[in-house]
Amino acid sequence: MQSEKTQITHRGRIVGVGNDCVTIAISASAEECGRCAIASICSRPTEIEVALPGASPSLLGREATIANTTRSHRLATLLFLGAPLALMIAVLCVASAFGASQALAGGLSLGSMLVWYAALLLIRNRLTARAAFQITHLWDAEIPTSTPESWHS
Repeated sequence: MQSEKTQITHRGRIVGVGNDCVTIAISASAEECGRCAIASICSRPTEIEVALPGASPSLLGREATIANTTRSHRLATLLFLGAPLALMIAVLCVASAFGASQALAGGLSLGSMLVWYAALLLIRNRLTARAAFQITHLWDAEIPTSTPESWHS
């Protein structure tokens, strides 16, 4: 199993500055993503918002390298895909075992998804803090048209 220190890195350009955060447009190509540890489950976002206390408009246009751990991405996949699927199947099986009709069992199963995602909504701030990207390097140069292999871990 990979350690907590295994990082997923992206390089991009700062395209927006907000209250203590910046928006970074990611320049990852499909080839770079192919080498990534979580490429099969990643949604490949084009922009990522990153917390940066004291962010100023002078950062607009600068390059930045951001990083996150593979562990946090796997946790997100488990919380948003794996656990809900297991819960839905479990509720469906238990309801059927207790003699509920197919319609009722299906309705209860779908209702369990509402409860699951409502619970995640309530704890979203804790989850966001665990899965946030961090800026590891700010660059002064422009992003070249071809991306060196050293950009991605």
